[in-house]
Amino acid sequence: EARIAEEKRLAEEKRLAEEAAARGDLVLAAADAAASWPPAAAIGPLQDALAKAASLGITDGNDVDAAKDAIAAAERIAALAAEGAEVQPKRKAAAKAAQDWQVARKVEGLRAEGEKVISRRAEGAQKLQAYVKETRAAAIVGDWADADGMLCRLKADGTVLVPPSRGSGGTWKVVDEDGFSTSIELTLALAQTTRNGVPAGNREHTLKGSISGSKMTGAVETLMFGSVASGDLDLTKM
Repeated sequence: EARIAEEKRLAEEKRLAEEAAARGDLVLAAADAAASWPPAAAIGPLQDALAKAASLGITDGNDVDAAKDAIAAAERIAALAAEGAEVQPKRKAAAKAAQDWQVARKVEGLRAEGEKVISRRAEGAQKLQAYVKETRAAAIVGDWADADGMLCRLKADGTVLVPPSRGSGGTWKVVDEDGFSTSIELTLALAQTTRNGVPAGNREHTLKGSISGSKMTGAVETLMFGSVASGDLDLTKM
C-alpha cells in the first residue's frame, strides 16, 4: 500500500509539473508572438503549445485565451496581407493591423508594469499608514502626570485608570488627527477637597488635550453650580 501511495504521489507531482510546463509554454509562445514578424510565423508555435496543453486537459484560463487571441490576430493580419498583395487599400489595412498588433502588445506590457508600480505604491502607503497609526497610539497610551505627580494611565482599549488618591477612572477617545499632533478627549472623576483640605468626593471632569511629543496641552472642564468651569491642561508623559 505504501508503494502504491508513493507511486500515486509521484504521478500526481509529474502531472502538476507537466501542466505547469504546458502553461509556461503558452505564456512564452504568446510573448514570442508579440515579437514575431510576420505575425503568421507565430501561429505554428502557438497551435503546438495549445495542442500540448489540451493533451494535458488544459483548455481554459487566461494563458489559453491569450494564445487563442494571438492566433486570431495573426490570422487576420496574414489574411489581410494576402488579399492586399495587389490592392493598395488592403495593403494599407494589413500594415495598419500589423501596427495595431505591435501597439497593443506594447500597451499591454506598459499596463502590466503600471499595475505593478501602483501595487507597490499602495503597499508602501498601507505600511506608512500602519506605522503612523502605531506611532500615534504609542504617543497616547501610557502614564500621564501633572504638577502633583501621576494623574492617569491611558490604556489601548480606551479606558483610563486613575490612582485612588487622585480620583477614579473613565474613558478616552481620539477626536482629531493631523500630520503633527493628535487631539483626544478624556472623561474621568477627579478627587475634590474643601478649602480646608477635607476630601469632598470625586467630580467628573472632561480633559480635552492635543498630544505632541511627550506633552498634552489643552483644557480641563467640569460642571460647577450649573455652569461649566474650565482651566488649563498641561500633562507630561511619564
